[in-house]
Amino acid sequence: LKRKTAAAAGAPRAGALPGAGAVARAAARAARDAAGLDLSPGDAGVARAGLSELPERLPGGALLVLLDGAAPGAGLAALDPALVEALVSAQITGRPPRAGAAPRPVSEVDAALCRGFLAALLDGLEGVALGPGATLADPVRLPYVMAATGLAVIELALDLPPGGAPARLLLALPDAAPGGRAPAHGRPAGWTSRLAAALDAAPVPLGAVLCRRRMALSDLQALRAGDRLVLPADALARVELCGAGGARALTGRLGQVQG
Repeated sequence: LKRKTAAAAGAPRAGALPGAGAVARAAARAARDAAGLDLSPGDAGVARAGLSELPERLPGGALLVLLDGAAPGAGLAALDPALVEALVSAQITGRPPRAGAAPRPVSEVDAALCRGFLAALLDGLEGVALGPGATLADPVRLPYVMAATGLAVIELALDLPPGGAPARLLLALPDAAPGGRAPAHGRPAGWTSRLAAALDAAPVPLGAVLCRRRMALSDLQALRAGDRLVLPADALARVELCGAGGARALTGRLGQVQG
């Protein structure tokens, strides 16, 4: 009930964020409950940072998941490849990955399998009214999808079985300390109007397509300047305006207006 009322009110109240130790214990419980994986909490720390400082703190090759609350993109979770591999392996094979396995790029399937862990982790944190949202392929996009507000960055080291190989988990939560509270709407003032103005001014190249036809490769290679292409009789009856990649934006027909 506390989490639901906090979500309706916007950002968490000042001082409501959990400590790093509580997050580490919640992460161990979530891994056990959601994936059957035993994790041992290691070093943990909390620091306050701005959105511009966040990319340099992220683990290399991490799975990035936006955390949604009263507004999307209120926070961020970053799971390093070792943690992702352990969570996925435990759910698919019932055991952790073999020690020394080479890391691999994170996939959409990995992201889907890690959502249960993140949901259980966030649900177990007192004063945090957030849930896993969209995944983010490139941290360069962070300034465009997250609110420009102060963040409490919680970094955890988690020991994975067997052998206790280290993994890293980072949570960036809206800073509830005095002076760091996010606006209730989750975006800085005027953000929507500035975004709309930028989008309205963006150039959009379009191409007019009269018709599409198939040709043998040999016929295509034989084309020379001055050759004629025979178009269907009804080619002028339907014209397509296409954007990038050939995606159709509008359809119409050629005609004449006022002479």
